[in-house]
Amino acid sequence: DVKTVSSCTHVVTDRVRRTAKFLSGLSQCNNVVHYSYIIESHRAGCWLDVTNFTLKDDAAEKKWGFTLKESIGRAQKQKFLDGVSVFE
Repeated sequence: DVKTVSSCTHVVTDRVRRTAKFLSGLSQCNNVVHYSYIIESHRAGCWLDVTNFTLKDDAAEKKWGFTLKESIGRAQKQKFLDGVSVFE
């Protein structure tokens, strides 16, 4: 049972969303996968390689002018607000 986004390992969805949950997950998780990852892993009886289920949403990327793969890469290199002092 996940209580905070910092303990998440995967974001599972059918498409890119502009929700607090999705964007928080994107900032913390290394794996953003299509929900078929869960279904196919269940059928196989084990967790499958996530690289075959990495989320692709060309329409959202075009609409909002970003590349999901690059965004995930940036999030992996530096966590959101890491090293930033908000209150002094």
